[in-house]
Amino acid sequence: MTPPTPAAHETDDQRVIDAIMDEHRDPQRGLTHSGLQWEVVVRRAQQLGITDRIIKECRLAGTRPALRNCVSCDERFLSTGFHNRLCRRCRPR
Repeated sequence: MTPPTPAAHETDDQRVIDAIMDEHRDPQRGLTHSGLQWEVVVRRAQQLGITDRIIKECRLAGTRPALRNCVSCDERFLSTGFHNRLCRRCRPR
């Protein structure tokens, strides 16, 4: 079996982010039908850094978190909105 391409991981990660953030539908049912288990989704969301605080901030601001590349170091990180373009490592600089 060949390992998934990075693009496949990014797509799955975005599906995880969307499922965690979507409050209007049942993400567990939808993800189970597409082959992802809810426990895996929750574990990956934790690995990506999605916390209750981030979810609350994004819902209040009307934004959705996404994986973006840092404009300074080009590392992929969890961004809380379009305004957030620097990773934690580069932000204090």
